[in-house]
Amino acid sequence: MIERYFNLGSHRSFEATLLQGEVLFRKGVEALNFYLLISGKIIIIEPFSAKIIRQYDKGDMFGVPEVLMGESWKFMAEARTTSSVQIFSRALLFDRIDSMQDKPKKLVSHLLGQR
Repeated sequence: MIERYFNLGSHRSFEATLLQGEVLFRKGVEALNFYLLISGKIIIIEPFSAKIIRQYDKGDMFGVPEVLMGESWKFMAEARTTSSVQIFSRALLFDRIDSMQDKPKKLVSHLLGQR
């Protein structure tokens, strides 16, 4: 699982390459990062059944709702082909929210239940 090997620190992002079949994250693990798929294909699958829930292609971003809500991953993400992903830290996302103007920031805080 690629997340295990990288500590993004507080405000970083980086690009990682996953080989076909390599796991990006596993079900039940806290969602600490979100992703932009630069190339390849990532599938979201139900562990043990291998049922494909969703497929992401080049240019797709995923994981933001789980990071915003402080959730754990409900499924597993695996590279269907050799893939490059840009990995962004939770801290980076929350810093961007904090830097928003008041009205958008209040809306996001309200949606997250953080009045």
